[in-house]
Amino acid sequence: KKIKFLMKEETIKMKNPINFSTIRGKIKEASALRIAPYSYSHQSFKKALSRDLHFQDLFQDKLSSKQKPEALVICCSDSRVVPALITNSDPGRLFMVRNVGNMVPKAKSKEDFSVGSAVEYAVEVLKVKDIIVCGHSNCGACGAIFDSMDEQSQDFKDLVNKFDNFGESKVKHWLHITGEETLKSFEKIRDEMNDDYNNLSTSEKKDLLARVNVIEQAKELLNYPSVAHTPKKAKRETPHIHAWFYDIPSGEIEAFNGETFEKL
Repeated sequence: KKIKFLMKEETIKMKNPINFSTIRGKIKEASALRIAPYSYSHQSFKKALSRDLHFQDLFQDKLSSKQKPEALVICCSDSRVVPALITNSDPGRLFMVRNVGNMVPKAKSKEDFSVGSAVEYAVEVLKVKDIIVCGHSNCGACGAIFDSMDEQSQDFKDLVNKFDNFGESKVKHWLHITGEETLKSFEKIRDEMNDDYNNLSTSEKKDLLARVNVIEQAKELLNYPSVAHTPKKAKRETPHIHAWFYDIPSGEIEAFNGETFEKL
C-alpha cells in the first residue's frame, strides 16, 4: 500500500504495524525517559513546520522525491559545527559527510570508503558545483594531532590512555592514516614562523594546525578520480574545492584564498 507523509498527521495507513522484532538482535526497547526529550523537540519542529509555508512547500514539493544540492560539505562530527546553520542554508542545499577531524583519506586508501563514496556520488550523480572542507576552532582531533608531536606531554598520554582502555583504538588509527600530511605541513609552517609561532598560545597553535589540516584535506580531494582534472574532463565539469575554518566563539568563517585565510 502507498505510504504517504502528511504534515499535520503522520499516519502510515496500514492495517497492522510492521513487526521488526525478529531482526532487532541485541537492540533493547528504548525507554520512554530516553525518548522524551527528542520526542518533545520533534513535536516542536512539527508545530513550527505547520505554520511555515516556505518549508511546507520545500518538503512537500521540491524535496519529497529528489535532491539537488549545490555543494558537498566535508566537516567534523563535532556537535558545535552545523553547516546548514552557519551558512543559513535550507534543507536540500548541502550534501554532507561528517567524520572526526573533517578528514579526507588518501584516494587510494583501502582503510575507508565512506568519504570516497560520498565524493563520487556528489560529483558524478548529484553534480555538485562545490566541495567544501570545513574545519573549526577548538577541534579535538587536531588537538590530538598537535599533542602527538610531544609524546611526553600529559595531554597526549591522557589521550592514549583513554583510548587504550578500549583495546585497539579506532580514533588513534583514524588520525594516524589521515593526519600524517597535516602534521608534516604544520611542522614546516611552524619552523618558518620562528618567534611568531612561539608567541602563540597553545589554543592558537592548535587552531593554526586546524587551518593547515583543511588545506591538506582539500589537496587530497584533487587525487580522487571524480574530482581530478583530466584531458577527458573539461574544467567546468569538476567542482570547485574550498578550505574553510569556522571560529566557534565569533561565528566567523575564514576561507583559504590560495595564500592565507580571509573572512567570508
